[in-house]
Amino acid sequence: MGWHRSTTRLAVAGALAALLLAGCSSGKSTSDGGNPSTTVAPATDPSTDLRGLIVTTAPRGYVAVDGEPFGAFSLDRFLADFSITPDADRSILAENGFRGGYARAWANDTTGGVLAVFVFEFPDGTAATSALDRFVDQFVAVSDATPFDVAGVPNAAGGTYLQDTDQGEQRVHQVSFVRRNLLVQVGGQFADRSMPTAEVVSFAVAEDKVLG
Repeated sequence: MGWHRSTTRLAVAGALAALLLAGCSSGKSTSDGGNPSTTVAPATDPSTDLRGLIVTTAPRGYVAVDGEPFGAFSLDRFLADFSITPDADRSILAENGFRGGYARAWANDTTGGVLAVFVFEFPDGTAATSALDRFVDQFVAVSDATPFDVAGVPNAAGGTYLQDTDQGEQRVHQVSFVRRNLLVQVGGQFADRSMPTAEVVSFAVAEDKVLG
């Protein structure tokens, strides 16, 4: 089954795929096992530390990837470090009043899997939804993804597709949703092309709980 806009909205695919491919193994890793954090975060304002709005732990077997390019990012840094379509992404983000973002990732050295969370902050929910819709339109033009249900995260949807990498074709699962003025993307990239969606969905549920 291909892309169906009426049934699902995918994450910002190009950005997230670039994040997942951005040298995770080269970062400094720290042990970070256990269950994802479920701390409830307050509503955001321009001074909010977005780092506090992302889960702090990942499933067992994953360790945090520290250092650049992960962490806080401005529009220019996002375009330089993550974007594979910078002109289009600049337009989408700037025209919707993008304030800033934060990226966090975890890697599993045994399976080669990577999990990542992206949070983009906008002035309000309307702007966040507009940005997501425009990213979706952009993605539809260049990709064929299969949607999947995201149980446990209201008004969220997921998509899965194969991504060409230096290590060969890998499976990518993505979940996206808007909470208040935040566009949130949770994704996983796996060497095992038959990897089920459950791990990414569970992680998205944990992130949603953090946001309250």
